[in-house]
Amino acid sequence: MEVRHGHAEAVDAAPGANPDPNPNPDPNPNPNSNPNPNRNPNPNPNRKQELLYHWRYVVGWMGNFIFFSVGLWYMSAIALCYGREDTDLMLEGWLTSLCISWCVLEPS
Repeated sequence: MEVRHGHAEAVDAAPGANPDPNPNPDPNPNPNSNPNPNRNPNPNPNRKQELLYHWRYVVGWMGNFIFFSVGLWYMSAIALCYGREDTDLMLEGWLTSLCISWCVLEPS
């Protein structure tokens, strides 16, 4: 027989074995703790979350292509207005600034 907190109770355990594997449990366990290192708190997203993710993905890429298309249209308009030499100079400056941005500034 074992006495705990003033109450006697019978314990069916082998001699020398610890009958309670966690004798001091945490009195206030945190129900919101997430031991999963994944940032997504729900590792199994439902169909609605998956559709929302794909919708945002498609809208984002559509925005990229629309921006690129408007840029091509603008470049064509500039080329028609300013002529071949000025357009080539503008494209050379654009290409130089793009290379500086992606090859020098972005990696650092």
